Amino acid sequence: MNPFERKARLEALLLRFQTLWRPQPFKLETPDWCKTHPVLTRELLALDDETVEQLSTDNQALIALLARHIPEIEELTGLTRFPPAPASRETRAEDRLHSDVPGRKRAQIEAYAAAVGEPVAPLLEWCAGKGHLGRLLTHRWRQPVTSLEIDAVLCDAGSALARRTAVADRQHFI
Repeated sequence: MNPFERKARLEALLLRFQTLWRPQPFKLETPDWCKTHPVLTRELLALDDETVEQLSTDNQALIALLARHIPEIEELTGLTRFPPAPASRETRAEDRLHSDVPGRKRAQIEAYAAAVGEPVAPLLEWCAGKGHLGRLLTHRWRQPVTSLEIDAVLCDAGSALARRTAVADRQHFI
């Protein structure tokens, strides 16, 4: 599948299942997908805390559970797999960059960075949070990053992380 077909299929699946991922957690007492997927809802509500914790760190187990109810999830995950970034001597330095990044978010950031490749111009990181993605990109590619974030507390935390990891001269928070 070429990149354009891959993108089109991914968009189609995301649109088809947006009722599952679009509702914001804790904003609705009962999201609409609970009515359209009652068996999945019952299974999720029956999970004990230990299993929820295990599923939050084991994507394969989570995908297996969801695939019993939504078989297309396996295709969706296949469309979002990218080859790992090539190992480099920067690995230890990048490990320091990720010291405050939860494992799942780290995997997402690394996959995204590998997929986009080397930028040719300064970067804008929208809804940056603490700037984890921007910090990795500016470290890896030496391009300046402007990290936009509405929450001043997150901007301050991101600026501190940028200083601690020696990229503050290339990553600026607004």
